[in-house]
Amino acid sequence: MRAESRNTTISPTKSGDGLHFATSRGGLRLPLIDITHPAFALDPSPEELEGIVASALGELERRKAIPDPALGLALRESVLASGIASAKGGYLSGLATYMLKLGPDNLGEGWAKDIDRMIAGSLPCFSARLRLQATSRLLAADLGSRLAAAPGRKLRLVNVAGGCAADSYNALLLLGKDCPPLLEDREIEILVLDIDEEGPAFGREAIAALSAEASPLSGLRLDYRHVGFDWSSPAAPGILARELPEEGSIVAASSEGGLFEYGSDEEIGRMLETFGQHAGPEASFVGSLSRMDGVAGRLNGGSGAAIRCWKPGEFARLVTGAGWRIDQSVDCPLSHIVLLKKG
Repeated sequence: MRAESRNTTISPTKSGDGLHFATSRGGLRLPLIDITHPAFALDPSPEELEGIVASALGELERRKAIPDPALGLALRESVLASGIASAKGGYLSGLATYMLKLGPDNLGEGWAKDIDRMIAGSLPCFSARLRLQATSRLLAADLGSRLAAAPGRKLRLVNVAGGCAADSYNALLLLGKDCPPLLEDREIEILVLDIDEEGPAFGREAIAALSAEASPLSGLRLDYRHVGFDWSSPAAPGILARELPEEGSIVAASSEGGLFEYGSDEEIGRMLETFGQHAGPEASFVGSLSRMDGVAGRLNGGSGAAIRCWKPGEFARLVTGAGWRIDQSVDCPLSHIVLLKKG
């Protein structure tokens, strides 16, 4: 995911007013996804979604007709394709996932090619953008009433496999836009638990840019921390238990494209049980699940990553056994986004 910084500008005709930027460790200057901004806000109608799905299926068929050498050459020159290829049999890195959610009109002219814009406009990327938006909205809606009932209490946003923490900071952007007093005069912490370093490092730069003078999070008592974390490790519950206790805090967790997408039953159950024991009775957890049904299952299964697709009712049984329940659910073309509450 590295590129020369001298060629990583964003087209002024596509950045729009009011966008903020941060630079990755590899030198890419990227716009910060802000779902309150027209450049990133999505509101497709059911008919539009049907058309996008139909177009995606047609694209799959057309791609079969492209000679392998020609397609291979185009993909080798693509920054986004290289990030996808690196996830073969595993998972996408936090920064690679973030870049797939930028959308075709927000890519850098210095590095993005036609193939990158085609990938960014594909159904999987469009669904990931909707997934981020839905996760952030569920998180913000749940926190609104909790913050209103507890002025002055510290807010802790725990992001499991958080990458760039875009869902956490977008929840704050939504709250700050809809009801600024909810965030004022209160300590706020974003805690990113992730095995990766590049994504959380970009997240730190994003928070710094959004907290600068005259920026949307300016003036907030906002802290950002990254803790190395592998949920499959036997040490994971101990790390989570150590990081969570802080009596009186309002705690909300999220894992967009993370724990529920890649974890095993045992790993997910262990994380939910530990979080439930140490985050307080009012804690919530928002996360995304990959769908198995119909077109979603076909596209998810062909992604190349080790994505876990869920059968109907399977996830609900797992979380119930871990002491949680599904309070709300939102559907995206390839995902379900769920808000979990203590059972």
